[in-house]
Amino acid sequence: MKETLKDVYLIIKSLQRSAVKNGGRFYWDVANSDNLANLVNRLSNPNNRERQVIRELLQREHPFTLLDAGCGVATELSSYRIGNIKVNYVGLDKSSYMIAKAKKGYPGAKFVRGEVESLPFPDDSFDVVVLRHVLEHLENYKTAVKEALRVSREIIIIDFFHRLLPFGLSWKIWDKDGYWNNWYSKTEFVRFLQSLNISYKVTTTKGNSGQTAEIYILEKRV
Repeated sequence: MKETLKDVYLIIKSLQRSAVKNGGRFYWDVANSDNLANLVNRLSNPNNRERQVIRELLQREHPFTLLDAGCGVATELSSYRIGNIKVNYVGLDKSSYMIAKAKKGYPGAKFVRGEVESLPFPDDSFDVVVLRHVLEHLENYKTAVKEALRVSREIIIIDFFHRLLPFGLSWKIWDKDGYWNNWYSKTEFVRFLQSLNISYKVTTTKGNSGQTAEIYILEKRV
């Protein structure tokens, strides 16, 4: 009950932030550099609980390929290295700012600029695709999930920053800084997953800001 009340409080705070709009779309590349630096610092702890759970999911005996879709500054790669994950990593992000930071931090890794809704890779390119804290910031998550399924051979890991709402209503919030900050309906999301040729499971854990985070593991059916 306590965790649920905390999640409701965060929804209210998100609604308050959406009350004043900046009059135009927010693109990471034109945002204030200090704001971006603060965001990166706040979200770049490789040892938060969400990343620990994902590391546990990725433990394998043999090397595998992974696409980090919406990679930001590639903190996920730092997390995998801490966990000695045997991964051949590719990071994708639409922001030239984030890609530049990622390349500077990880000069030996591969990074591609692109959209998660239109991945620039052939079918079955990766064993694993990770969508972490990405879907909440899209106007419609379905295309991104289908694209992840298209380019993955085995599994897709979806880490929701916000717990999905336990009723049949999504709250699509346009943040005052100019980006989507959505709370999706669990009923609608599960119905969408059931329409796909997959099996899935879900785990909950403590989120980045103390909220409840949900991690979905989608497995493709042969």
